[in-house]
Amino acid sequence: MKPVRRTLAELLTINSEQAVQRLKMGDHVTVAREIEHFAYFPRMAGAKAAAEELQACDFRTTLTRQGFGTVLLVARVESDVERDSTDAFVRELFELIDRHGGFYDGYGGRIVTKGRT
Repeated sequence: MKPVRRTLAELLTINSEQAVQRLKMGDHVTVAREIEHFAYFPRMAGAKAAAEELQACDFRTTLTRQGFGTVLLVARVESDVERDSTDAFVRELFELIDRHGGFYDGYGGRIVTKGRT
């Protein structure tokens, strides 16, 4: 499945929907957990530049070629998933990745329920 480029407004709407779902599932959103962020780039140079900038901010990154002309960047960091936090990191990553010629495809992280912190 080919990744879809979304606007920042679309990503923030998706983020809002995810926040509601997390609360419905009993997620303890204040608890930090590993968050994976996904981005796609047409060139390795842009992906490497974004990865270096993220590493300077304590992200762990991996780069993978996804066929001709697409590089996947996965950036991992510990974070809570409170709404203010997720809105902030979606904005920051969207802007950083866009600056390097890629596009941000969102994030994921496990649900933390009572007794599983």
